[in-house]
Amino acid sequence: MTTSVPDHRDIRSDRINVLARYFRSGWAFLVPYVAAYAVYDWLDLPIHTRSGHTTRGDIWPPLVTVFGAITLSTVAAGLVWLGIEISRPKAMGRSWLFARQSLPWICLGMILLLPGIYLEFPADPWEHLFRICEWDRVTSIAAHSASAKATYLIAYSLVDPVPDSWRHAAFNMIAAGSGLLLAWNAYRLGRATALRRSFAYLFTIAYVLLLGNSTFSFFRYYGISSSILSQVASLAIIRIAALESPRSILQWSAWSFRGGAARAATYGSLLLVALYSHRQGIVLACTGIGAIATWHLLRARPRLAIWGFAGSFVFGWWMLEVIPSWAEPLQALRSAGWLAPWGGFNLFTPGTVACERGMHILGLTGILNLTAGAILAANNRLAGWLTLAPVVVLIHPLSAFPLAYVLNASPDSDALLVFHRVLLGIPAGLALVTLAAILLSRERSPSASLEKRPAAPMAAVAATLLIVVVPAGAPWYNRLWNLTAVTPNDLAMTLAQADAVGALKADARPQGDILVGSSGLNFVFQIEQFQRTPFDPVSMHRLYRHPVPRTPAEDIWVTAAYLQNPTRPPISAIVPDPSTLISCASQAAIASGHWLPQEVALAFSGPECIDQLATERQLQREFQGRAVRVRSEERLTPSPDGRLSE
Repeated sequence: MTTSVPDHRDIRSDRINVLARYFRSGWAFLVPYVAAYAVYDWLDLPIHTRSGHTTRGDIWPPLVTVFGAITLSTVAAGLVWLGIEISRPKAMGRSWLFARQSLPWICLGMILLLPGIYLEFPADPWEHLFRICEWDRVTSIAAHSASAKATYLIAYSLVDPVPDSWRHAAFNMIAAGSGLLLAWNAYRLGRATALRRSFAYLFTIAYVLLLGNSTFSFFRYYGISSSILSQVASLAIIRIAALESPRSILQWSAWSFRGGAARAATYGSLLLVALYSHRQGIVLACTGIGAIATWHLLRARPRLAIWGFAGSFVFGWWMLEVIPSWAEPLQALRSAGWLAPWGGFNLFTPGTVACERGMHILGLTGILNLTAGAILAANNRLAGWLTLAPVVVLIHPLSAFPLAYVLNASPDSDALLVFHRVLLGIPAGLALVTLAAILLSRERSPSASLEKRPAAPMAAVAATLLIVVVPAGAPWYNRLWNLTAVTPNDLAMTLAQADAVGALKADARPQGDILVGSSGLNFVFQIEQFQRTPFDPVSMHRLYRHPVPRTPAEDIWVTAAYLQNPTRPPISAIVPDPSTLISCASQAAIASGHWLPQEVALAFSGPECIDQLATERQLQREFQGRAVRVRSEERLTPSPDGRLSE
């Protein structure tokens, strides 16, 4: 009897396969971060050494240190994988193939990297940036304003070691890397729906260009938010489920210890990533799985699927009408224009708030994509059902009314407005690309002349016109402009942010309470609080808020009353310089309608009044920057050499 000794080449091949699957998955390397975050959250363990957190003693390393070790291990494993790939036989040919396949992703990465993160006042990315920087001064995970989202701590652990002068570039790289990760998962989903490699690349480009909310590109607007990794998890779950066949799932071997454990680990890990990123990813994943189940059922039992859907629709409508406790909220949602008579959202009734919100995500290209999806679904194509499933969820009474009821009952008065995020589950452009691939495959042989094959050039011209000519505003919502636009420095408050760093550094920081004389500066100083100082603003009055019940002039009187209060503690007034504003209006505000185009000018109004009030209260000028000046009742903390830094 002979025994076989494993060849070292087989061992190397196994290592390559494991590492290749790990990195090519597009999500597996996120699981250690999220798992560590979940454990530290559950056990209430320290975040970093600066937090002063002493729970459980010193036996547990800070979570930021753990994240740093995970990052170094991931980078090392990636380098090992590349080294093994290059050292394999015929490495020159494989290296050339690897470089050629990487070129489209390098180009896409440059498109996402060069414009930088989108920081235009008063857009939501400032809030996401604040949530990242907030980790520097909280004492526990529970104390963070977004404690249920591990994404912000992952970003913080990557940026924390970076010098201040390079921090903005680090955020740009994080946003571009997150976008590439989402694009890669979209590419793999395209391949899972039977698209060829070239068409999968085309779908990836369409996904990057078309996915978004209102005027804003998803890849640009949510580049440093938790939503982007939630989207990654949902796409990965849908892709894995699409590759499963009903026959293999029903076999006993699929649910043996090994097969069942592998499935549980895969789906459980992805659900954990979605749970600790943004919970909407779980909803999107379930919607995609429902589309896949419908596709399989129509292939096996088409009549059962059709009658089952029709019966569930009628049954849901009947339930809403006969249950007494639902009558009042149902009538309120119908009268407000949210729900249609049958209990689904009013997505396709012009003039209703539900239709308007739905168009924020769909836009013109989304309607065309839905049309292509309907054509594909009529032929029972998976891409068609993946495209239509989110819309079906929002118009079906059994799913639409419970969603509307839960959101409307939320303490947040605006919670119902986010119902349209379910439409982010539509693979943007997938149905259009799949339909184009089918039509092109039915043309004549490649040897035929171009005149006899008009579909390809016509499709290229139509796609170019669609992404270039279509306006960025309502109801068209072309996101190409936002994806590539560079925000002017004054609207991005670049100078104010640089001054905030100077004013808040350890040897020259305001003392006592902080009075910020601009809502724009309020954004900036909330971000820059994460500098290594005990700076903690007690009161930050905004001169302008939108929507706002007061005018900026009335807010100045509120500021004056605060300054003249004899019982208040010592204060520092931070005043902006309006001359740094050059842009007369925000183009993003004009196109989206999310805020007033002139809001930045209103937000920086009244600095002379605040400066005059500070002079009357004998506040001394302590810091003079290019866009910000600080007036304080207490001298700044001197530096070790005895000088005050400016």
